[in-house]
Amino acid sequence: MSQGQPIHEIASVASFFVSRVDTLADKLLEARLSSAASKAEKDKIASLFGKAAVANAKIAYKKYRSIFSSKRFLA
Repeated sequence: MSQGQPIHEIASVASFFVSRVDTLADKLLEARLSSAASKAEKDKIASLFGKAAVANAKIAYKKYRSIFSSKRFLA
């Protein structure tokens, strides 16, 4: 825009590797699982496998919507 060029046809994509979050989180959960004291604790930890990435993506999308619907952005 500072060069006077049109920007209405510019398209972009934001992407991040969701599965990498789960890969790291699941490794940490495995370590926790092996030292869990009770079956209830093991079940709770096991229920978290594969969930961190989706939770992270939801947070990122919420932030995206907040930014791109703000008064400042719309102006």
